[in-house]
Amino acid sequence: MSVPTMDDVREYLGGLSEDRLANNVIIINISASEIDVDQAKSESAPDALVSKAYLVVAAYYCYRAYVAKLERTLGQIPVAAYTNLMLYKDDFDRFLGYVARGVGKIAIGPIKSYTPTVVPITYEPDTEGIA
Repeated sequence: MSVPTMDDVREYLGGLSEDRLANNVIIINISASEIDVDQAKSESAPDALVSKAYLVVAAYYCYRAYVAKLERTLGQIPVAAYTNLMLYKDDFDRFLGYVARGVGKIAIGPIKSYTPTVVPITYEPDTEGIA
């Protein structure tokens, strides 16, 4: 079993740059993914599957942190970011389920990465009627 690197997580997240997702956030979430996957996995879960689960869970946690930062910055979550978050959540649920069941006979190919689309949004507060 191997844990993902920061580069692995960034690649899975479509190349999300360091200015959008800090390295320390990735490191913290890789550690959290190890704990959560290790708690969920069955004894029969193959090492390759567990390694993929570490990546998928870490990436979901990182993207969730990224979306939270977007919301704080923009005052809302862009639709594309929310859509991608739900896709990553589906992967998260699926892989935790795989390791919990110890599924050993599934094809584990490259995981499709979702490229986040961030559309610049200009926030202009409604000042009409404010003196």
